[in-house]
Amino acid sequence: GSPTLQPRLSGHELQLGAGAHDIFARLQREVAAEAKRGGEPNLLSDHDSQLGAGAHHIFARLQREVDAEAKHGGEPNLLRMLSVLARMSLAERVRSAEMYRAWAQAEASRRSLSSPDGKPRPPPAARTLAKLGAPLEAQHASTSRAQVLGKLFHVMWAGTPEVRAEAVCAALAFSQDNIENQAALVQGGGVGVLVRLAKEATTTVEVHSTIAQIFGTLAKSSSAYAAAIVEEGGVVALVSLIQDTSSVSCGYSLFALTHLASCSNDNKHVLEQAGAIPALVNLLQQGRNELHGYVAGLLYTLVDGITQNQATLVASGGVPALLALAAAGPRDASERAARALAVLALNSAEARDSIAREGGVRVLARLVHDRECRYAAATLRQLPAPALSALSPTSSAMVSTV
Repeated sequence: GSPTLQPRLSGHELQLGAGAHDIFARLQREVAAEAKRGGEPNLLSDHDSQLGAGAHHIFARLQREVDAEAKHGGEPNLLRMLSVLARMSLAERVRSAEMYRAWAQAEASRRSLSSPDGKPRPPPAARTLAKLGAPLEAQHASTSRAQVLGKLFHVMWAGTPEVRAEAVCAALAFSQDNIENQAALVQGGGVGVLVRLAKEATTTVEVHSTIAQIFGTLAKSSSAYAAAIVEEGGVVALVSLIQDTSSVSCGYSLFALTHLASCSNDNKHVLEQAGAIPALVNLLQQGRNELHGYVAGLLYTLVDGITQNQATLVASGGVPALLALAAAGPRDASERAARALAVLALNSAEARDSIAREGGVRVLARLVHDRECRYAAATLRQLPAPALSALSPTSSAMVSTV
């Protein structure tokens, strides 16, 4: 594969000196001419000896993306962006390189997703770099995190659908594993922009998935960022996304909601008011099997210590759905289901009646016997004695001791 670009330019910016500008200009003309003839421009063929190791590294990294632009009929503007970099100061080039790194990291996420017609999307990083290059050339002296984010927020809201998708992917890469960038995104109003975009009827599944990833990243990183998502209405947007049980955005939204619920009891109430609990029960019944354990884990978090949420889960048909998962799910998922049932049985007479009525004694007793599941045993110990009368002496003893 191609070499990996480091978080900083690692000396590359020093090798893109003023002399490279003439090479870039000449290469631009040659690439444009080759594109018009239908050929594949080769950035490295005739100019290797004139370029330092750092510039060679960058060209090798981006060769495939320039080729893709030429094949699609566009005139590659990547070299114009590189010529702008050559005229910037060291600090300005470092900031611009960080922007490119964000797009390059997001490329893997974009390639794993498809457009609505199922066809892979062409890599857009070079095209996006060119679009960002123009404002950088005019304003490079004052480029900052806030300005970079401002440009991203603008194209998220005002750009074409394709550009919106690219900008949201960049925001994801910008915020991952970088506390300062996360703070800048939240403080700059990015959460509100993303929530509004998530609620737009024309927003694609790809963009929804990326927005959910950003919210999950922020909520996991800081309870303050989670509060910002809640305040901007992000919970409603995420709950709407888990209702499309077959979509890739459903899983990312589930994880984001899990991180939000883990932050505070107040957030648990917000999720319940937004309709998360019936949506999660539906996801248990109809969603992808690999998500069921995570759904049960989130349901446990939501009902733990929250009486209203316990009542909502019982009323939404949560008991039979959790029992079905406990009976047929893999070990981890079935134990998470039993844990949620244990909370319900401890606090709700209606839940205890439902567990007995839905055949829960047999299901839970089997978990105790086969797996020594302590959550299943704790649930059974809360049920009235008549409901346990059918247990064998061995099972009864295990329920008392596990």
